[in-house]
Amino acid sequence: MTLLGMAIYLRMNPSVLNFIRAGFQDSLDSFFILCYILVGAGAVLTFIGFMGCCAAFLEFRCLVGSFFILLFMVFAIEVGIAVWIVMHKDGLNDQARSTFPSLVKQKYDEDRSVIQIAVDHVQTNLHCCGSAGPSDWFNSTWAINHGFVHSVPVSCCQQLSFPKGYDAGVCGRQKAQRRNSKPPEIFTEGCLSRLMKLYEERFFLVTHTSAAIIGVQLLSLISSLGMCCCMRRDSAGGYKA
Repeated sequence: MTLLGMAIYLRMNPSVLNFIRAGFQDSLDSFFILCYILVGAGAVLTFIGFMGCCAAFLEFRCLVGSFFILLFMVFAIEVGIAVWIVMHKDGLNDQARSTFPSLVKQKYDEDRSVIQIAVDHVQTNLHCCGSAGPSDWFNSTWAINHGFVHSVPVSCCQQLSFPKGYDAGVCGRQKAQRRNSKPPEIFTEGCLSRLMKLYEERFFLVTHTSAAIIGVQLLSLISSLGMCCCMRRDSAGGYKA
């Protein structure tokens, strides 16, 4: 149930999807496939758990053996996925480092319903602006297409309430750099470093949670194998008697 709940959360949570899209836009389909695999594995594990309970209660050796085989198959798939993720961690980090800057400088104005939402979500929630800083927006396709000079999107604003005469639109359109000083309304730190730190923290959480799930499944495999051997021994002993 834990694996099933985690997979559904990763697939359906809008905040998670926005953060994933911000760093892995080109691999989003692979992320969805991984989520579906985990949902399937979680559903199978739920069924296997019910089967295991029935097998233990009824002391039916054939059912215990089926439980062991199915659990081992799911266990092998999960271990394979975990090993692949760990081995490709550096490649995933490199992809994230190249994806977000391209979203800011080139793709932000191309897809206003998807890319803009993802980038704005990152800037608003991580309290940052641009990839390395606000100046990333100055020569972006967004600024060029709209004729903005030294401007940043509204999501770079530090506050939701402004002094009299100011609003979010003014904050997002005024110069982000005026005489080499940045106005306080705009986040001054770039998002890429904060985004990579967030990915590192979530990677740590996911890997340790997965390790705990795999550990529990390993114990279940050992227990079911031991139970199957005991049933076989008892059956053989009863037959000899």
